[in-house]
Amino acid sequence: MRFLALCLLLALICCCQSLAAEEPADAARSGESTPEINSQRIEMMTEVAGKYELTLDSGEPLQVIPDPLLKWSNPILRTHAGSVFLWTYQSRPQAVVGMFTSYGDVDHEWQTICETGLTAKFDGKTLWNPRTGIQWNAIDGSSEIAPSAALRMVQMRAIARKFSVEIGSAKKSTPLRVLTQPLYSYESPAADVLTGGVFGFVNATDPELLLCLEARTIGSKQQWYYTVARMTSTRITVKYQDNVVTTIDPWDWKKDPEKPFIAFRRLWDGSEFISKRNR
Repeated sequence: MRFLALCLLLALICCCQSLAAEEPADAARSGESTPEINSQRIEMMTEVAGKYELTLDSGEPLQVIPDPLLKWSNPILRTHAGSVFLWTYQSRPQAVVGMFTSYGDVDHEWQTICETGLTAKFDGKTLWNPRTGIQWNAIDGSSEIAPSAALRMVQMRAIARKFSVEIGSAKKSTPLRVLTQPLYSYESPAADVLTGGVFGFVNATDPELLLCLEARTIGSKQQWYYTVARMTSTRITVKYQDNVVTTIDPWDWKKDPEKPFIAFRRLWDGSEFISKRNR
């Protein structure tokens, strides 16, 4: 009897340990919100991001930054956990995805920062294949590029503060706050980039737009350049020194995989396409 009781006790302990091991994943998929559960959500997003395979049309693979550039939440939209992941080539940003919890699954918002086409695959299946690249624009009137990396960082942060961003219609819009520190900074000698940085414009902590800045040397000329990457389906207006430089129309919700921006919802393991609700 003692032996049987001991076996039953050991079996009960093993069962409890097994259930406990499954709890974090189950909790992450639930509607609950605690620091521990949200941390589990970010871990699962990081794992999913690492499973994507991105390549340029020329065949070169892109490298994902292993850790999220930004972790965020948006209580107004009941988004308990969100994160931003970046893919690069020769250290330059090429594609970005914002992931966030939604209805027990995880939403993806992809935007290309590549000047050519690229392909994103998951488990061998192409999910996104933008054919139109982005354009970098010279910043007129920007000061001369500083001689050292440290001074260029100070200069780049000052330039970022000269941009302002609003989301929404002309009748009702919300100004965004720029994060003073770049989410990602880099140098790319192969692309003649002395210093580059990616800045976030946020609503609370929710990133709605990324601003990319680069100081380049082309021949004997040095110049600052910028481009932007939307992280929302809403209309966006970008200004530089109070002058409108870019207006991005609302996303049409057609989920065209060949467009520069796409949003969709997937299960936590990255599988099974589920149509995304308008939010």
